Amino acid sequence: MPPVERGVLAAGRHGLRCWHGAPKLMARAHRHDDIELNFAAGGFLTYLFGGTHVTVPDGGMAAFWGITPHQLTAASPGTSLHWLTLPLGTCLRWRLPAAARARLLGGRPLIAPAPSIPGGQLARWEDDLAAGHPEPRAIALLEIEACVRRLAYEGLPAATDTADAAAGTGASDAGASDADADGARAGPAAARMAAYLATHCHEPVRVADAAASVHLHPHHAMAVFRAATGTTVLEYLTQCRVAEAQRLLLTTDRTIAAIAADAGFGSLSSCYAAFRRVCGRSPGAYRHTRQDGRQDG
Repeated sequence: MPPVERGVLAAGRHGLRCWHGAPKLMARAHRHDDIELNFAAGGFLTYLFGGTHVTVPDGGMAAFWGITPHQLTAASPGTSLHWLTLPLGTCLRWRLPAAARARLLGGRPLIAPAPSIPGGQLARWEDDLAAGHPEPRAIALLEIEACVRRLAYEGLPAATDTADAAAGTGASDAGASDADADGARAGPAAARMAAYLATHCHEPVRVADAAASVHLHPHHAMAVFRAATGTTVLEYLTQCRVAEAQRLLLTTDRTIAAIAADAGFGSLSSCYAAFRRVCGRSPGAYRHTRQDGRQDG
């Protein structure tokens, strides 16, 4: 694993926890191998995910996989923040729709207005999970699953279902269910590969290395990964490297050549090619645009 000097705290796990308090801005990004839910009350929250600023509005909720380096960079005065973390495996066992699962495993947050959560619900989850009794814990998990499902439904682009239906090979509920089931079965292995790639993207990683991390043949590993995430191992690795390069462009004054090397690109030209493909602009243009306060187009 790369040294912590890059400004990202080493990966860890929080497990099933729920707590609340005043948001504290983070001096550097961190990562953890859990699904995290954040609910903002009384103000907004702004996070840096990789190299992308994401705002959770007042009353909004975000869900994301914590393996992507993330950092709370801004919060309006008086904001109250509720956090909930749950093991990735728990979320995968829920067999969420394929689009939501791919978005989470792909390192992209789901953000939507708080999905019909009663005012005291989050506080009740906190009490139930801290009680140490299995029945309140089981009830809380069912309610959290329903919350995540509604968040996934409301936080995905409205055209997702229509586009999936139009492009579907089977155009049937049974076919969609089979695809979701295949992705859910592939999920745990794909999640471990994604975590390996996100953690080791600074290194000269190969498909075979990711496959070996879950004891699968490379060809089978590639199929499993695509079924769960909707993208290839190499494309996901490239996205991790671009996100790390974006973060370094925004938070350091290093040269682009140094950042390309630190982010894991084998050459400056490969960094530029990946950046143009993913971001639609060069690393230098990305840095200048963001420093000028303009958003990515």
